[in-house]
Amino acid sequence: MTASLAITQAFAIYVPAVEFVPSPMRTIDEESRLTLLLACAALAAYRLRLQQAPVHRRTGEGRLAEVVNQYQRRADLIPNLVNTVKGYAQQSSRC
Repeated sequence: MTASLAITQAFAIYVPAVEFVPSPMRTIDEESRLTLLLACAALAAYRLRLQQAPVHRRTGEGRLAEVVNQYQRRADLIPNLVNTVKGYAQQSSRC
């Protein structure tokens, strides 16, 4: 017997042939698979929604700033309009 064959036989592990029989406790029926799939999809959608929250907040703050800016412009235009009407009234009273 050669040395390599002796080493191979010395370290050989005996594994008995076992037939795989699926356990009834481990089977997943169609309803459970669908429930698990829906739960994973809901979790993924929830996580995506949480990640988009800062983007939506900044978008809302930007839109609010635009509205405030337009109101400020209108408020600044009112005194100019009042002065224009007063000037026109004075000019028409002179004529």
